[in-house]
Amino acid sequence: MLMQKKKSLFLAGILLLLAVMIFSLPQLSESASTLTISPESAPVDTDTEYCIGAYTLATPAGSTFEVEFASGFDLTDLTISDTEADSELVLHLGTLTCSGGTARITEATATPDNDRDFAEVDGQIIRVVLEDAIESFSPLSFQFRTQDGTSVVTPETPGNYDTYFRLYDDEGNLTGQQVDFLYVGDANVVEISGSVDPSLSFSLNRNTCALGTLSSSIIKTCHYSSTVSTNASSGYTSYIVADGDLRDGDDSITNVSGDSEVAAGTESYGVSTTKDAYDIRQIQDANSDTEYTSADCETLNEGTTAANATELTTSDQTYGGSSGPVDSEVVSLCHAASISGTTPAGIYSQTITITVVGNF
Repeated sequence: MLMQKKKSLFLAGILLLLAVMIFSLPQLSESASTLTISPESAPVDTDTEYCIGAYTLATPAGSTFEVEFASGFDLTDLTISDTEADSELVLHLGTLTCSGGTARITEATATPDNDRDFAEVDGQIIRVVLEDAIESFSPLSFQFRTQDGTSVVTPETPGNYDTYFRLYDDEGNLTGQQVDFLYVGDANVVEISGSVDPSLSFSLNRNTCALGTLSSSIIKTCHYSSTVSTNASSGYTSYIVADGDLRDGDDSITNVSGDSEVAAGTESYGVSTTKDAYDIRQIQDANSDTEYTSADCETLNEGTTAANATELTTSDQTYGGSSGPVDSEVVSLCHAASISGTTPAGIYSQTITITVVGNF
């Protein structure tokens, strides 16, 4: 029986020790294990207006909060003043973000019943003594603001610096502690880089455009298309330029005047594009399908409907393009001509050059 009693006492002693080990661990909050810090990262050697937030349990008046900055942070110009406008530390009750809640500007001299809390700077530690109790579990935050000169200046060396937040009760006993990093410089930064080569491809679906035998009673047309792909951020621009008039020796077909029309029975020649808002006029929707394609050019061929057209010149004229990257964008050009009864016979020709420029 004696041995059994001793064994029971020994087990009770172990259980009591475990209970003390478990329940004596200080906790600052019921649910939060890390601090809320803004900004999360700051440049080196820079005056920084930090906000450090945490949750706290019910806390009696006279309790002390501590924020300890790592060595390297310069707090020498952090001002705690009895003049509210000069004090650079503000305690915010009811918020983790230093915004909203109840703002209490700290003071350098403990003065009762003035809704301000005493604070002091001791090396790398800032202490704040609560004038009033915090009645229940709630968030709070410390705002380090710059009122004159600097307040908290980050270290000159990049790194991830431990920052401690502690709570002492009104008898000076440590009742809770949290630690988190203040990231300074690029010590916690991984820069991912990659490059994409510029690309531009262009093709024509044909290199001839035959108007055939021109007539004074109808309009003759021919068409061809350019296809462009590019990853240029500002897209591309397409240009057309002629080597001269549509001509046979000294004879030439009269160009339309500016943006105009090629009309049956009138000697006239010009070109249109399936794109809008360029130097070359857009073709009309000749087949009434609400789209502008080479099919409209085919509809106009050998008909009497006047065809939209622009005079071709020996200077670059835009006929298509985009404002961003495109994949296999097709733009068609439609050449149209008609003659009069007095147009000289002959074989008329013209050379067109198409140029595409990527707007990288």
